[in-house]
Amino acid sequence: MKRSPSVNIYEYADYRKFLLHEYQEKKKKERNFSYRRFALYAGISSSNFLNLVIKKKRNLSEEGIRKFAKGFGLNEDQTEYFRNMVLMNQSKTHEEKDCYYQNMVRCKGFAKTHILDKKEYKYYSAWYHPVVRELVVFHSGKIDAEWIAGKVEPKITVAQARRSLKLLQELGMVRREEDRWIQTDQIVDTGPEVSSILVSKYHKNMISMAKESIDRFPGHQRDITSVTIRMNRKTLPQVKKASFEFRRQLFGLECLGDEAEFVMQLNIQAYPLTEVPEGGEDE
Repeated sequence: MKRSPSVNIYEYADYRKFLLHEYQEKKKKERNFSYRRFALYAGISSSNFLNLVIKKKRNLSEEGIRKFAKGFGLNEDQTEYFRNMVLMNQSKTHEEKDCYYQNMVRCKGFAKTHILDKKEYKYYSAWYHPVVRELVVFHSGKIDAEWIAGKVEPKITVAQARRSLKLLQELGMVRREEDRWIQTDQIVDTGPEVSSILVSKYHKNMISMAKESIDRFPGHQRDITSVTIRMNRKTLPQVKKASFEFRRQLFGLECLGDEAEFVMQLNIQAYPLTEVPEGGEDE
């Protein structure tokens, strides 16, 4: 009897969650299915290895990936997706995670299951998409790609501006009404694993742009400051709360409609400059 997965692997970005749900569904469909039976299918000597991986007590090597794919009857495309999902989850850096996620996106099954996710990935992959979204409200929305390309700094092409408008429309973040653009309240939303990759990539782009702005704009058009302070783990949540309150105040200063004259990016970075003691992360 040919085995095949019981759940849609392309709906998952966390391989351990996939393994758990796949095992649970197999148990429902096959009365005798167990960790021992899976180990037999996969050619693994340890009957409890699947359980250890699900519980994050073990990781998967390349050989383990192949055996797990065999054990659950994954086809070639599903195996490739599973491999990249495992490597993405187990990667230490955001660059590696992003590389493996791009490979996941290229899999045929992913394209059929996550049409919107691919567009969301494109939204965060280019720094200027959020800028274009803010610019559509200028001049009562009566603007075009040529006008946008002339306003954005650093410069983008008219073709890039046009593609950005199209993407924002597909995501439901802007819409066209007669001869003007309207900004909607729609936001990009993904699962936590993918969101971490996308948002981290976006923040890296914005931080890099902030560095370049020192040479691009005179001092009176920007504000780049820093402060170095002594901290402990108990006061860190207070710093985050103060940052949140500050950002909320800034939204109250945002210009509406035709009052707006330009778009500004504000980055707030708080990070350790010395070793942080272990534990107490959620205190």
